[in-house]
Formats: sequence, structure tokens, C-alpha cells
Amino acid sequence: MKDQPMDQVPLPPNAPALLAALLAARRPEASICPSELARVLAEQAGEPQAWRRWMPAARETAVTQARVGRVRITQGAIERSPDEPLLGAIRIRRGPGFESP
Repeated sequence: MKDQPMDQVPLPPNAPALLAALLAARRPEASICPSELARVLAEQAGEPQAWRRWMPAARETAVTQARVGRVRITQGAIERSPDEPLLGAIRIRRGPGFESP
């Protein structure tokens, strides 16, 4: 993990597909917590107990996918821009450009 702080991990290239798969497994109006994606990423990396280290990667995936319209980021009933600081708990929902894997 060159150039990565010890408590963070690099963004896996399959993270967007995993996010789409998690959302596709839910009702269209449902949302997921970024921790769900972080847990899957940690499991795939062979470190399921260290899922919190994967939270920045999960949130970054949500932001990049929101910028292209595949997902929406919400806090409560309020939709948030991926370009604003996202402080606190967020949820991830299907966006207008969502594509099921």
C-alpha cells in the first residue's frame, strides 16, 4: 500500500461493480449504508474484521458513482451533492443512471 496511510486502503477497481450489485439486490427504492460495501471489500481482501479501514474507499466509491449519476447520496430525506463535504452518516441509493450488473 505505497503512499497510503496505514489505516486506509487503496480504492479497489471492482468497488463500483460491487456497489451496483449491493443496490441491485435491494428494492429499487431501498438504500444501503457505505459500511455494507466496506464489509464486502474487507472480506474480499481477507480482513473481514478490519472493515472500518475500508470505509473511506466505500465513501469514495459512492461519491465517484454519484458524480456520474449512477447513485444518489442522501442524509435522511435530503439528497446531497457528491461535491459537497459529506459529514456524518450517509445512505446510497440508485441514481437515474443506475445500471444493474
